Amino acid sequence: MTVRQVIQCDVCKSRTLLRALLGWLPQHPIRIPCGKCGILIEGTLTLNQQKPDCHFDFTNGTIVPGEESEFYLECSGELLTEKLQQREKVTDESATMSPFIKAIMDVGHEPYLQFRKATIGFLASIKEFWPNVDRANQLWIAGQSNFLRAELHRYLDKERFPATNRLEQLRAIHQLNLLFTTPIREGVFFDFTTDLLWKEVPELLKLYQTRFQDCVRYFGKTLLEDYSQRFHRTLAGLIEHFKFLIPAFSLSFAPEAATLSIKEKGMTTTGFEDLKQFYIDAYEDAVEILLLIAALNNLKHRGDFVRMKYIRKDVTALDEFIGLSKGDRLKFFDGSEEFDKFAMALDSRIRNAIGHSSYKYEPVAQLVRYYPKGRIGQGKEHTMFLTEFARLCWNLMQNHIQLNEAVYQIGKCYFIAEGDKPSLATIRAAKKDNAGGYAF
Repeated sequence: MTVRQVIQCDVCKSRTLLRALLGWLPQHPIRIPCGKCGILIEGTLTLNQQKPDCHFDFTNGTIVPGEESEFYLECSGELLTEKLQQREKVTDESATMSPFIKAIMDVGHEPYLQFRKATIGFLASIKEFWPNVDRANQLWIAGQSNFLRAELHRYLDKERFPATNRLEQLRAIHQLNLLFTTPIREGVFFDFTTDLLWKEVPELLKLYQTRFQDCVRYFGKTLLEDYSQRFHRTLAGLIEHFKFLIPAFSLSFAPEAATLSIKEKGMTTTGFEDLKQFYIDAYEDAVEILLLIAALNNLKHRGDFVRMKYIRKDVTALDEFIGLSKGDRLKFFDGSEEFDKFAMALDSRIRNAIGHSSYKYEPVAQLVRYYPKGRIGQGKEHTMFLTEFARLCWNLMQNHIQLNEAVYQIGKCYFIAEGDKPSLATIRAAKKDNAGGYAF
C-alpha cells in the first residue's frame, strides 16, 4: 500500500509529493531533502497495521492538502527508492508504478522475503533479547562472575554452558552474542572467518608453541577485555542506528542489485549526519583490535608475534606498531598476508575526512564529497553516495563480528593457559565437531 502526501518546507515553502510505501515496519525515520533551499526535513512514519493507518510527524516541514508540488520523492523504511526529482520530470510510468514493485524488480521476490524475515527477526531480538545480551556483556567485561552466570542461564542451557569459570563464561557470552546477531550476520563472510581461525590457531600452536603462548599472555586479560568492550560498544551502536540502515541491509540479499543500485538509488531513512559518528566510533575500535591481527600475522609469516612485516624501517616490532597513528597502522594490512582479510573493511581516507570535517554533503543528490588529507580543497577530492556510505557502515559491523571471533579464539587459549578447564559438555561438543586443541 502506498500513501501520497504533500510536505511543505517550513523555510522556502516549496512542496514535495511524498509517495510513502506502507510496509511491515511499525515505525521508521524519514529524511526529505528540500529540493529548493536544501534544508533537511526530518520525520517519522508510524504505521498501525490493524486498521491499516499511518501517521506522519515532521520537523522543518508541514503536511498540506492536495497534490500540487514542485518535487517528487518515493519513501520506504525498508528498501532503496528513487532519489528526489523535480515533479515535472517524473514520467507517468514512474509516477504510477508502486515503489514496492520497483524495488522488488531490482532485488527479486525470494531475496526480498529472506531480507524481510531477517529484519523482522533482528528487530524482535532487539526488543526481546537485547536487554539481556547487553547486561550479560557488561557483567562479563566487569568480571562480575556471580551475577553473570544467572544472566547467561536465562537463555543458555546450564548443562551445555555451565559458566563455571572464565573459560566457560567466555564460551557462553560468545554463544549469546552469536544467537543475537544471527539474523544480520553475513553467512559467507562469517563462515570464512571461522574456518580460517579453526584451521590457523591450532596450526600456530603446533608450529610455534612457546611464542604462541607468549602471544596469548601478551594480550592476556586486560587487552582481551578491552577488545570485548569495543565489540559490545559497536554492537550497541548498531542497535541505535539499525533503523537508518535497513534499506542498505536489503542489499546483502541481492548482490547483483547492489552493484547496479548502490549509486543510482537513494535512501529516505537517513542522512549522512545520522551515520557518520557510528562509522567513526566503529572504525576507531576496529583499528585498536588490529593489534591482535598484526600479532597473528607476525606469528604465521615470521614465527614471532612481535616481529613486524617490513613496511617502514622504524617499525620492526609490535610495540613500535602500537605507537603509529591508526591510518599508518592500516598500511601493514595490504592483502599479502593470511590475516590481512580482517582489515579489508577499514578505509582510513574516509575516516580522516569525516573526523576532520573535510567533506561536503549534497542532500538532494545524496552525494558526499570528501578530502582524505583533512582539509576541504586540499588534495584529491573523492566522492561516494549515501547508499555506499551506509553499506560501509554495515560492512564495518560485519568486520567487528569477524574481529570478535579472533578475540574469542585467543581468549580461550589465554584462560586455558591460566589453568581454567573446559567442562565435559564442552569437550564432547569439541569432539563432535572434530575440533582439536584449543579450537572448541
